[in-house]
Amino acid sequence: MGNSFFMTAFSLISVFWLSFDLLQLPTLDLAAAYSANGADAVAGASSRPYNTALALYPIVWGFVMFTFWVFTLKTNVVFATIFILVTVEDWILAAAFWKVADGRYKYARTLQEVCRESTS
Repeated sequence: MGNSFFMTAFSLISVFWLSFDLLQLPTLDLAAAYSANGADAVAGASSRPYNTALALYPIVWGFVMFTFWVFTLKTNVVFATIFILVTVEDWILAAAFWKVADGRYKYARTLQEVCRESTS
C-alpha cells in the first residue's frame, strides 16, 4: 500500500512515549540513583542531574521527529503538521525538565500544561 514510512514513523512515536514513561516508572526506582544516598527516589527525582538526563531524551526524539517532518513536506500537509507539532511538543517537554533542573518549578508547570493540552 506504500504506507511503510508512516507506519514506521507513528510506531516510533509510540516507542518514544512508552520508553519515556518507563524512565519515570516508580517501580524501576531509577530516580533513587540520583539522590545523595542512592536510595531516596523523591530526592533523586528533584535533583539536577536526573532532570537534565530526562530533558536530553525528548530533545533527541525532537530531532528525530524534525527529520520525519522534513521527509513529509512533499507528501501532504496533514502529516507535515502532525510531525512539526510533535517536534515542538518534544522540545517543550524538554524545556520543562530543564526548568525543573534549574529549580524554576512555576515555569516547568506551565510548560508541562502546554504539553498536556497539546496532546488532549
